[in-house]
Amino acid sequence: MGCSTLLGDERDGAADGDAAEDTAGDGDAGVEAGDDADADPDADADPDADDGRDADADEAEDASDSGAHCPGAPVPIVAYDFDVGLTARDVAPAEPTVDLEPAYLETGGALVGDGVALMWGGQLAASPAQGRALGRALHEAEGFAVEAWVETDDGVQTGPARIVTYSADPQHAGFTLGQREDRVSVRLHTSITNEWGGLASGDVHQHEGVFPTVGPTQIVLVWDGPSHRSTLYVNGINVGEQVHEDPEAGPAGLVWELDQYRFGLGREFAAAADSPRAWHGTILSVAAYDRALDDDEVWQLQTCGAR
Repeated sequence: MGCSTLLGDERDGAADGDAAEDTAGDGDAGVEAGDDADADPDADADPDADDGRDADADEAEDASDSGAHCPGAPVPIVAYDFDVGLTARDVAPAEPTVDLEPAYLETGGALVGDGVALMWGGQLAASPAQGRALGRALHEAEGFAVEAWVETDDGVQTGPARIVTYSADPQHAGFTLGQREDRVSVRLHTSITNEWGGLASGDVHQHEGVFPTVGPTQIVLVWDGPSHRSTLYVNGINVGEQVHEDPEAGPAGLVWELDQYRFGLGREFAAAADSPRAWHGTILSVAAYDRALDDDEVWQLQTCGAR
């Protein structure tokens, strides 16, 4: 695990990428595998307690996450276990409630049931209002974390293919967790990254050798506002930290278009029908937290497993 500082001047050249993709529409059509896609912002770059328990025990269970899945662990503000029905119900005990409905079914599928979400070109998306409510809750907090448990036998997806996205379209995102071939790809829009949350030199975080997965795999992005630090975890292990800082303006903060971004799983918003930004695989659970999690807390969630 290493820690590095992201400098504001690494954004140079981002405007050219935006202009080129705007000219080409979504920027996906006509891009063949292995083509040089420098103009594309997504192109590759360098057992239950007994009935006699007391009130304190009741409070302790209430303070654990939804369904007492992981007693004593951090409490999410949204969480999905994908048990029944087409809708992915938010089962977290906190507000806001952010349910997810199938979308983009004309381009693929998104099937919820038996504790998983099967994704093959479709999306599970929050309503605009609920997505805005979640974004504001995360933005107003001193930090946040997003956790996803996934499986896929596909190690060649590009895009990066979105697993979790808080965004408006391919060029405008607050954060994304995705897959680029064998790597986890993470973007985060701060005042020293570009509008899709990346750098001229690549994504904010990348970690190789994750895909195809070997069993359920946990991916966690943590943003700690006071330290201006983002951290990527894979299966409970801190695999990379970045300090977001501008050499002239100083420490960076989140820069989110709160009235524009939406929250979804499985593909990008407003992407073309044949977009490589649609992820193919199984999502076992997703949760978001309105505070930064530390190494021990992420490890605790990992030991509990997917919901």
